[in-house]
Amino acid sequence: MSLQAQTTPFPDRGVPLELQLFTQYPATNELVEIGFLPPSNIIRNMEAYFLGLSLERAVNPFDPENIDIRAYFQQSGKGKEINREIRYGFYFQDYKRNTASKDPNNWKHELVTTPYILRGRYSPPSEGYYQCWMTIRTKNGFEATTDTVTFKVSESKQQPPISLAEGKVHFQRGHQGYFPIGQNIPWPFCDSACYEPCKKVRMAQLESYTNEIMGPPGFIAYEKLLDAYSKHGGNYFRMLVAPWNLEVEFEELGNYKERMHCAWELDRMLDRAFENDLLCHLNLQVHYPLEIQSMFAMWHWDYNDIACFPYDDPYCYFDELDLPTPTDFLKSKEAKKHYQNRLRYYIARFGDHPGLGIVELFSEANNIGNASVTNENCEIIAPNKKSPYDSNPEHTRAVYLWHQDMADFIKVDLDYQRRPLALNYAGPPNFLQGDSSYYIANIDVATFNHYYEALEKFSDMVQLMDHYQNGRGKKPSNFKPPAFEKAFLHAEIGSGFGTNGCDQDVRFYKSCWMSAFSGMSASAFNWHHQFDTIAWQHLARIDSIHQGIDLVNEPWKSEFDISKNQKMDLVVLQQYKGQRQAKGVLHNRTYNFYTISPEKGNPCKQFVRDNPEYFPLELLSKHRPTWNKREDKLVVKNMGVFRTYVIRFMDIQTGSIVLETKKNTGLDGNLTLPYMNFFDTEHPIYFFEVFTKKG
Repeated sequence: MSLQAQTTPFPDRGVPLELQLFTQYPATNELVEIGFLPPSNIIRNMEAYFLGLSLERAVNPFDPENIDIRAYFQQSGKGKEINREIRYGFYFQDYKRNTASKDPNNWKHELVTTPYILRGRYSPPSEGYYQCWMTIRTKNGFEATTDTVTFKVSESKQQPPISLAEGKVHFQRGHQGYFPIGQNIPWPFCDSACYEPCKKVRMAQLESYTNEIMGPPGFIAYEKLLDAYSKHGGNYFRMLVAPWNLEVEFEELGNYKERMHCAWELDRMLDRAFENDLLCHLNLQVHYPLEIQSMFAMWHWDYNDIACFPYDDPYCYFDELDLPTPTDFLKSKEAKKHYQNRLRYYIARFGDHPGLGIVELFSEANNIGNASVTNENCEIIAPNKKSPYDSNPEHTRAVYLWHQDMADFIKVDLDYQRRPLALNYAGPPNFLQGDSSYYIANIDVATFNHYYEALEKFSDMVQLMDHYQNGRGKKPSNFKPPAFEKAFLHAEIGSGFGTNGCDQDVRFYKSCWMSAFSGMSASAFNWHHQFDTIAWQHLARIDSIHQGIDLVNEPWKSEFDISKNQKMDLVVLQQYKGQRQAKGVLHNRTYNFYTISPEKGNPCKQFVRDNPEYFPLELLSKHRPTWNKREDKLVVKNMGVFRTYVIRFMDIQTGSIVLETKKNTGLDGNLTLPYMNFFDTEHPIYFFEVFTKKG
């Protein structure tokens, strides 16, 4: 359907300015972009600010107290109720990637001149005719309004944005349940596994230990990575804004001009997600800039200035606002004002993007203020030795109040209701020391990152979910706080770093499969395996299974069972009304990185010997389930009295069916799972489904 647009002046609203519509064929749930050329005097005032001139007329386009830009959208037509929506405008610069040099280290972002430097974006919820105009107000008293553009929106096959379902613990798109299944693909980085020229690039690793900002090769590699992920993986991924690639504010407080190419690249990344039918869980800031000295030796991107690194550039809030510690940052009204301007920019520019899933405020908020101990050579000798979050209740409370201020700003001041808002911790927040962030009214999704060496981790994960969602913990603690009715998920999960890489991917697929049927709001997002197409096939299989589970419109609930000998467990989603059925996983808890039998020894065993406190003896020997004994008995509960069911087991590695049999429930309504003669110690987990077969 061709674009139909017209401009109509509204002189009663001020001086009309020319409005440009950039989206050629608007469609529902996709992105409409508009812009205008500001008057020449405003352009000169902005240039004065960028040149650092301390003039009264200099205005900062990133500060709404200097320039406030708003876009108004309303649907028009006979018989339609006028529903006007407001979007905040933003400063824009256009770029292209210059890849002409034979050396990819010399590839650059090249500015593309555009007169339309003030823009607004909108995602129309329904088809029909729309009108749009924009306004501009400056601190100097200038006010103007653009002409009005009318455009026609056609119906799109694109699904609606993700939102919270009625019960607030699951997600939906439109009226259908939506279950995010995915993985962390943290940020653009240059790896030759994705893109051949990365072999020559200096800054190629996942995390930047230099003071360089990512060049075009890393962004191209990331686009190719998303292409591969969409073919092999789930429906969702998590990406974090980091200061060496997607961050708009680091070196200069409140001035994002020199980082506009980073924002341009974030547009490209979300575009690529949309093209691949993926949703991006966007974390708005990685935690390194608010660590005094990062435990990961990210010297160039942490809070302060480290003397032994001559090119270390501290976070702008540290030196420009003279805030000695991250605790001071959390409590400073001036810092909050600037940080909220930054949030406003991200929401204004990216908040309507159809590739955007959940918006997450900050990565691992309990790491704010951490300081590793180093020697004179800047080598870490005690990571996170000084952690104010756990040792200083004043700091802990400041984290909570900061979260509350930022959530209220986004949801109330900006009236941003278009995506769920999440917060994130490394492990659960310190509830007992005053951090009640999970219970903030304007927070929709509670997430924490689950890195844990202990072998009991996966049964604990299910029980932890049970405590959070159902409140079955008898006495509140940090791991068993009062229950809340919110979406809950593991935004990162992985082995402790002492065992990463030596478990033959056991923890990857255990965490994906068990979380997917635990009643959580999404599968657990692994941190590792960022370009592992073999591991991603697990996500694709889970996604396929979840197509038949609508947690929003059908009566599903989660249950788990553990054997008497504590060596076997299961987690299952049950449809408990009408035509009952169940889908879940059966799990041998004694199959782990210690009991695994690789061909050439087991490097993880030395870690176990060095850290015995993590490892109970009963989980250090393999268990072959016998299933004809009471100790190994596992049941799916509440399946009805004296009913006959088909039980089908699937090998999660191949997707093939390995057993199908029939069994009856008893008087107690429990269905005992059958003897598993195929369950050897090299197959620790199986998917199963329980259903009635008609005819």
